[in-house]
Amino acid sequence: MKTKRLFLSILLSLTAILGMQARDFYVSPSGSDQADGSRKHPWLSPVAAAEKVMNFMRSNPIEDVRLILIAGEYLLERGIALDGTGLTNRLTIMARKGDTVVLRGDRQLGNWKPVADEALLSLWPEECRGHVWQTDLAALADMGEPTGETNRADLYRNGKRQTLARWPNQGFTHAGQALGSTELPPTWKNTHGTKEGILEYRESRIDRWAKEAEPCLFGYWFWDWAEQYHKLVKVDTAHRRLEMAQPYHIYGYGDNCRYYGLNLLCELDSAGEYYIDRKRSQIYYYLPQDADLQQDELTLSLLSARYMLSVRNMEGFRMEGLTLRGGRGGGVEISAGRDCVLKECALLQMGQTAVNISGGWNHRVEDCLLQELGHDGIKLFGGNRRTLEPAGHVVTGCTVRDFSLYRRTYQPAVIMNGTGFTISHNLFQGSSSSAMRIDASNCLVEYNQVFDVVKESDDQGGIDMFFDYSRRGVVIRYNHWRDITGSMLCGAAGVRLDDIISGETIYGNVFEHVGGSQFGGVQIHGGKDNVVENNLFYDCVRAVSFTPWPQEYWKAQFNREDHRRHIFEEADIRSEIYKNRFPELREPYDAHLNRNFIRNNLAVKCPELFNGAEKGQNETENNSLLKPDNEDAQQPMAFYLKSSVLKRYGLQPIPFEKIGPKKKWD
Repeated sequence: MKTKRLFLSILLSLTAILGMQARDFYVSPSGSDQADGSRKHPWLSPVAAAEKVMNFMRSNPIEDVRLILIAGEYLLERGIALDGTGLTNRLTIMARKGDTVVLRGDRQLGNWKPVADEALLSLWPEECRGHVWQTDLAALADMGEPTGETNRADLYRNGKRQTLARWPNQGFTHAGQALGSTELPPTWKNTHGTKEGILEYRESRIDRWAKEAEPCLFGYWFWDWAEQYHKLVKVDTAHRRLEMAQPYHIYGYGDNCRYYGLNLLCELDSAGEYYIDRKRSQIYYYLPQDADLQQDELTLSLLSARYMLSVRNMEGFRMEGLTLRGGRGGGVEISAGRDCVLKECALLQMGQTAVNISGGWNHRVEDCLLQELGHDGIKLFGGNRRTLEPAGHVVTGCTVRDFSLYRRTYQPAVIMNGTGFTISHNLFQGSSSSAMRIDASNCLVEYNQVFDVVKESDDQGGIDMFFDYSRRGVVIRYNHWRDITGSMLCGAAGVRLDDIISGETIYGNVFEHVGGSQFGGVQIHGGKDNVVENNLFYDCVRAVSFTPWPQEYWKAQFNREDHRRHIFEEADIRSEIYKNRFPELREPYDAHLNRNFIRNNLAVKCPELFNGAEKGQNETENNSLLKPDNEDAQQPMAFYLKSSVLKRYGLQPIPFEKIGPKKKWD
């Protein structure tokens, strides 16, 4: 009887699947929301269309639906929200084949005219005359904030983020002494600092900021990996003091810290700078020499929705071939659900996160372009840390470039939190800070190109992992790391295993011009049981750098309350699940401190192989060094990637030609 019921259940399920129909609905810039959504009578608004489609799916649970957008631009007045709770059918939102479809959260600005007000012109150098133009913003309901996290209005020219008027125009100036009343405790940096944001300034031109309407500051106020924006509440010209609005920076303010001023009308003196006068509803813009107001597209982000598209509890949702651009918030949010896919989409000029995948299972971001991002590219959260059940989320074939433009640290192209992610065949390029952050276990990072990152911050890596002994099983293989050097005290690595990170594998990578100051292509800080094998280091400061921890310090950090929460509550390294997956956890946690396995690596045009290796218990074997003055080190990098050459030095082949995305975005 049970067998018969099971057979009937399977038969009914197959019948439902085979009989499932698909219904197409259409949206067009020439449509009407009073139409029926058919090919001949399309809807007009993607927001309204999404609501109508969701109602149809609830009434017709056996029909899958495709919402097809016809070529054109669609201005979003609010975000699109999809909630699939209780639905059994699937939704695809796509561009009609061959069409270019853009969902816009920005508006193009026109009616520009040169500034003629002598009171304004007197603020700027003589050479600025004729170059600063203005237009009216009175029609805008919300001009946003100058440095707000969630409602910032950004100006773009031809898709490139322009510069809010600032000084210095490039780089930073340096403060004098920190003048707050509460002294900071000593650190290894050996820099005096105070808790309160009160600083001495050195340049007389800063006196002018006292007359500004909404002056702001941006700075690395103590450490070169932790920044913050502040409103400037007082410029004391008599004593040359800057006083910042609270909340103060978590690490306080150090003598000689680097910063710049922004949102300063008096500093609108460089091509590409702009300023929004919110009292007069005007925007002023310093035209670059090659600007053409008849041809250029000057747009201001307006949509303040948290995300342009939010997808919740959907199964099998697909978005394909669309461009989303110009929101003050983020692009796409996918929460919970299963098997959702973003395919060949472009997410451009986002104020915050381009894609946020939170929870659910087996979601994919595939062959997409993410570019000009105020914050990070893709957030991945998921899996079960205690059971090590993988989330199954995948990012593959994507190009993420020019990210972390507003938030300057810890806003990578991809951040992973949980367990079980795959990041493959992507290009990550152009950032002040890291390209990837892994707060997760059992991840595969392979065949990616990571170029020109960690350009402004310090003490980081192209990949950064930080302070959790339970985050293990990450395999980083067959990636190309290039032009990652960092700045200031420590420099940057290609792969940074920071503060007790252990049990990771770095195999078959190519590090080209990577490492700076104290760091090598790979940097290990206090961790153990990491494997660095079969990698090529070309024109690097060194191959691998180590910062071994003394035993007492290691134990103290291991037993910190926040760390014990990570390893015993969020995960459980004492469980048989963890001990079976990571056999080294069967040993006492303080066994083999600072022991890592470094073998079969080739370093070419590098002054040295290691830095700090002698202070640990590292096991090194068959690592070859061809110093810059070595006759064998005079060939281009491609020569050393030949299998025959790698074999000569004891390395296995590195499939360099497979690295990077197949789809090339202009």
